[in-house]
Amino acid sequence: MTITASDNNLANPIELYLNQLAPSSRRTMLSYLWVFARYLGYKAPEKAIIKHEDGTVEYKYPPIEWPKLSMVDVSSYLEYLRTSKKTNNHQTRHQLGKKKTDTQREKTTLKLHLVAIKSAMKMASRHSGIAPQYKVSKELLEDILSIQIRLTKSQKKDTTIDDGSLKRLFDVNPQETPAGARNQAIFHAMRYCGLRVDEVTRLMFPASLDFANRELIVDGKGSKQRRVPMNEKTESTICDWIDLHRGELEGPLFTQLRKGGQFIVDDFTGEIAGLTPSGIDYIITQSCRKAGIDSINTHDFRRTFATRLLANGADAFTVRDLMGHENVETTLTYDMRDDKRKFEAIDSQ
Repeated sequence: MTITASDNNLANPIELYLNQLAPSSRRTMLSYLWVFARYLGYKAPEKAIIKHEDGTVEYKYPPIEWPKLSMVDVSSYLEYLRTSKKTNNHQTRHQLGKKKTDTQREKTTLKLHLVAIKSAMKMASRHSGIAPQYKVSKELLEDILSIQIRLTKSQKKDTTIDDGSLKRLFDVNPQETPAGARNQAIFHAMRYCGLRVDEVTRLMFPASLDFANRELIVDGKGSKQRRVPMNEKTESTICDWIDLHRGELEGPLFTQLRKGGQFIVDDFTGEIAGLTPSGIDYIITQSCRKAGIDSINTHDFRRTFATRLLANGADAFTVRDLMGHENVETTLTYDMRDDKRKFEAIDSQ
């Protein structure tokens, strides 16, 4: 039987950790933690995520008894992941359209599994409302946090978008068409405001727009809100989408559209339907194909945003605030500049 926070009013650290994440990240990390739980011998439910008819979503959280774990358990699990083969479904999801035939998991995937474990254990150690069977000692937490997966430079997903590729994305999405104007506005929000794809889908009209101060009001991870300035071109592009095509109907800023440019109405709520993260990913994929450029993913826009700001002299703490990170260390992982900058810094003295 799966224990959740509702059982005996005791908190499962996994639930507390996942509630801080955006829905798409929550699903991913929950799946990783259930893989770990099955490795440890826990029985997994038939479905870890259950969607009810009333629109609510129920999550089944692994009842991992964290105090019973050791460094050996986690290290052995990572070795198991490294040496075992991916499932067919995993290959289909992550290698669609690629020529790669390797069935071994990449180190970047292993790193995410380890992040999920460490984050849950941090919650199990530091949160005051954790049930006794989940409570982790400071010593055990320090042991687990010491486990590292090192990525070589070639293994980092370090793609940034060059100006030529970005221009070609705009060229295949003309502002004269509803879809083209919408897509350009989305690209601007991700490239020049550094928004996560989930954050883009949560932008609402008019609540998320502060044209008086030229800012986007962004609902980020963990229900934390921040204000992100727009440059003049981004503000103009968003205004063109609204004035020329979208109109001022309240609802999602970036809407789903039919081929003729009409809104799609959600059958369940009767409201206009907003784009989903997968919908934006599809738009980018199709735009790259039409533009004849290498595939770009949604996070490449955010990575480019951070790298360009740092390259232009913005301090890391300002970039951290703009991106909605808690720690500046996270922000610095987005810096994809090569070692040339080190020599430029020395030569500038």
